[in-house]
Amino acid sequence: MAFAAICVMSMMWTGIQYNCMNLYAAPVIDDLGISRTQFMTVLSIPAVISAAISLFFFGPIERRLGIRRMMLVGGTLNTLAFASWMLMNSLPMLYLGGVLYGLGCGITAYTCISAAVNTWFKQRMGTLVGVANSLGSATGIVFSVLIATLIAAVGWRYSFAVSTVASVVALVACVALYRGSPDELGVPAMYVQGEDGPSADTDDGAAAASPPHPAWDQAFHQAVRQPRLWWIAFGYLLLGITTYAVMSTLPLFALDLGYGQMQGQAVSISLLAATVAMVPLGMLCDKAGTKWGLAVAALLVAVAALLFRLPTLPWPAVAVGAVCSGAAYSACGVTVGVGVKEALGEVDFSKKLGLCSGCMYVGLALAPTLTNLAYDTTGSYGPALVAYVVLAAAMVAVFFACMRAPRA
Repeated sequence: MAFAAICVMSMMWTGIQYNCMNLYAAPVIDDLGISRTQFMTVLSIPAVISAAISLFFFGPIERRLGIRRMMLVGGTLNTLAFASWMLMNSLPMLYLGGVLYGLGCGITAYTCISAAVNTWFKQRMGTLVGVANSLGSATGIVFSVLIATLIAAVGWRYSFAVSTVASVVALVACVALYRGSPDELGVPAMYVQGEDGPSADTDDGAAAASPPHPAWDQAFHQAVRQPRLWWIAFGYLLLGITTYAVMSTLPLFALDLGYGQMQGQAVSISLLAATVAMVPLGMLCDKAGTKWGLAVAALLVAVAALLFRLPTLPWPAVAVGAVCSGAAYSACGVTVGVGVKEALGEVDFSKKLGLCSGCMYVGLALAPTLTNLAYDTTGSYGPALVAYVVLAAAMVAVFFACMRAPRA
């Protein structure tokens, strides 16, 4: 039931609300008489707010409210964002919805999914986070078609109205399914002692849910004094920059290569690749370690970047680049919670997770701006793409150094 609530949260407030928002660009721009840049800013606002919440507030919020209340508060804010967009008749109303969604997704997006999975599942975290986030991506792919059809048939306001009602249903489902943490319910978490669950010969559920922590698993105030935490946070900053820089610029790459009519197909291919890659990437992180999952993501970034540096490409090669960029981006939805737990332990997990996730969100927010700033400055994406290959290699080096077994 808890995992079902996690999946609903991912499907509604990431899959539909975030992944489908750009479908409203053309009709809203026409009706409100605003520019493309003004509309697209509404996608940057949530990223900035989510980064700030993750960096500075996620740990205290999770400790004070708990995951269930976070779903309630965040889901309510996300629903109010839909309602604001449904009623908007001006640019400030558009941005108000962006702020509400930023506050909501700051506590219901990737960071919350990782924290909730860690609360209930002490092993196979990468696989389960991958499943939840892949369902969010898959929902975005399906509903992008449905929402586009709905906008064409009845208009964007009615489409937002339908999404508002769906968000209310998701909110009720999440609160009904997620009844609390194992400690609150007096039951052990899954996979505490071995792959098949808690040991059968223990009668103390609380003890099983809270195994002793190794000496290197420090409290947050101690961990922030150690280079390991800051290097890992820096690595996730590089992950956000390198993977999203390529994926977010796919339509422009396709346009420059002479496939202006195929921009939508390129984006759809990348989203499909991200959806398919999340579960196997999570399984790889569980079996071999997070550093190998990140190494695969870096390799995919390099392939995509080097392909898009070429002056001409046949469409199948563009599709390969889209697949590589989307599969690489899936690492952002899988590796953070797994890597934080692997390298930094479970003590004050939400605080450590919040810092690292916040750095990744900063990278996601910076990536499109840095890429297009490089293009405006040099007249070519080539130098930036080479730089991203170098940064991806640096990211791998950071994680291979930091994911070694910590010394007691």
